[in-house]
Amino acid sequence: NLYVSICGAMGSRIVTPETLERVPVEKVLFGSDMSVLDIGTALSQVAYADIPEESKEAIVGGNMRRILQRLGMS
Repeated sequence: NLYVSICGAMGSRIVTPETLERVPVEKVLFGSDMSVLDIGTALSQVAYADIPEESKEAIVGGNMRRILQRLGMS
């Protein structure tokens, strides 16, 4: 399984409808580069993306929650 994290995307718009045409939303994980950037910078990449609300929820936490449940860690 391969997942894509949005961390390291400073200054770029990685969360776009075009990206989600190539990468299934369930394979996209939220990342913030919090030691370098304010978390709001990363959250805004998702919050203002032109994608469905369900996709935003999946990226920000739903996908990781599902992975942790599968591993028995949630």
